[in-house]
Amino acid sequence: MNKISLIGVSICAVVLLVLGSLSNVVGYQSVKSLENHAPDAPDIIGPEELKVGISYLFTFVTTDPDGDNVSYSIDWGDGTVENWFGPFNSNELITYSHGWDLRGKFTIKARAKDTYDNMGDWGTFEVTMPRTRAIYNFNWLSFLERFPILKELFSRWI
Repeated sequence: MNKISLIGVSICAVVLLVLGSLSNVVGYQSVKSLENHAPDAPDIIGPEELKVGISYLFTFVTTDPDGDNVSYSIDWGDGTVENWFGPFNSNELITYSHGWDLRGKFTIKARAKDTYDNMGDWGTFEVTMPRTRAIYNFNWLSFLERFPILKELFSRWI
């Protein structure tokens, strides 16, 4: 062997010897990787029966098991999506408003992710804009004024 190879082998042996000695002094400990857990599905709190064209307040809250800050994404069920606003503290109540332009039943969905982009499940909440009963002009039925019982029966059908 030439001198350079011999020096390289010696250095490797010394490094291994030092590392081996350190592990005996400190002791061997396995390093456990830290797990990051996804936030819980958000709870959504708000009114269930709404009127078209009026904005309503809804409250969103979630818990991150690791206490990480969270951001939210909300799908309002009418094609409107609010993507990742925040971050907020875990368990902090967040209020957001929304209004619908159409009657019907809609499902609000919200999802949270922590500061490490670990996303939780969707939370859901149902809202409805009930259809109003149509008011018809039945002036030709004015003769029912003389017959209160018939008027009552007809008013239930109309």
